[in-house]
Amino acid sequence: WQDWTVCSAECGGGTRSRTGLGNDGVQHSETIKCGMQSCEALDPCRICAELACPETICPEWGSFDPCPLSCGGPVTQTRMRTCDIMDHSGANIGSILETDTQECGNIACPSEVCEDWPEWAACSVS
Repeated sequence: WQDWTVCSAECGGGTRSRTGLGNDGVQHSETIKCGMQSCEALDPCRICAELACPETICPEWGSFDPCPLSCGGPVTQTRMRTCDIMDHSGANIGSILETDTQECGNIACPSEVCEDWPEWAACSVS
């Protein structure tokens, strides 16, 4: 048999394969699926992606701040959250900041309509 191929994944499972020439002179191949199962020390799966992939854990999104405009926009509102990246053992190995945006205030402001002013009245003091 030839050596096992490199695992098809870095974490969370994958496959390895190898080929070899059988006693019958025919080329044979063998593929194993590697995952989270426990492997024997000599099993080629032992070094093939047996660790779980890092997991990103994020809190729920909070509310957007109140819109600074009631009309005449749009303007962009932003909200952020910090997500933790956990390794296979549950240890925090980092964090990422996620941003979410939306437009607000995107309605026309009422236009001011003024009527004509009346004539000035006579001055009450001379």
